[in-house]
Amino acid sequence: MGKKTQPYPQPASSQQQLHYHQPPPARVRRAPHGITVSICVKYTIFAFNVIFWLCGLGILAFGVWGLVSKSVSSVEAIAEEVGIKLDPMYGFIIVGGCIFILAFLGCIGSLRENTCLLKLYVIILVLIFLAEITIGLLVYFYQDRFVTLLDTWVEKTLLNYFDDPDSQFLMDNMQEGLTCCGVNSPDDWQKNAYFNCSSIADSRCSVPFSCCVPDPTTSVINYQCGYGVLALPPTEWFMTIYTIGCAQSLTDWFKTNVILLSCIGGALVLMQSIAICLARSLIGDVKEVKSYW
Repeated sequence: MGKKTQPYPQPASSQQQLHYHQPPPARVRRAPHGITVSICVKYTIFAFNVIFWLCGLGILAFGVWGLVSKSVSSVEAIAEEVGIKLDPMYGFIIVGGCIFILAFLGCIGSLRENTCLLKLYVIILVLIFLAEITIGLLVYFYQDRFVTLLDTWVEKTLLNYFDDPDSQFLMDNMQEGLTCCGVNSPDDWQKNAYFNCSSIADSRCSVPFSCCVPDPTTSVINYQCGYGVLALPPTEWFMTIYTIGCAQSLTDWFKTNVILLSCIGGALVLMQSIAICLARSLIGDVKEVKSYW
């Protein structure tokens, strides 16, 4: 009997070869059930910052509109005590831009669950928080110095009344709103070159219309109501104009509204604290979920 020949092994098919060379599937770590990013925290931060983003955009737009409407094309560099004099509208642009950028970081950071943006958001909020606390303490402990600076600002605004449209706008609104005139008294308008009694201008010995007591019989503004008032005896001023200085009126206003201002400041601090806590909570959730990837 002849030997039985063993059949040659058949080569494996291409599918079998592919199956043999495939590595075993990697073990994927998954977060335990219940460990997820809090949707409530995530979208609360997002909604919170959308509101501030719109507020920042509005303030920024107002500042730009103010500059364009006045055709301001350059920054005035006037070396005085404070160094550089800027148009007040630049203040609106800077504040609005900062709020816009900060809220943008909060929106994108929360929506994309980006820990880097959220950390930057928290750091900026903490810095602003510390700055507010520092300013509040300085104002509290240096009240006399603060009042002096306030008086100096009012006096500079008075001196630049006709030369600077912003000073004129601020002074008129302050005198009308606080029912005051001048820094310490209406006679302070003598320091202005146009209102001084020795001036050759038609406005000599006068005060701005915003110093005048409103006429209850008409709603029409008399822009010449203060003309020649300073030439009258001071005992007759009260019949036509306000006799209290704006420095005293501002001080009284702050004292009267100290509770309201404290509530507003407290509300801002509370909102910032909540935003910081929520952002830190979201960062912790994202890190915990990522640790199981």
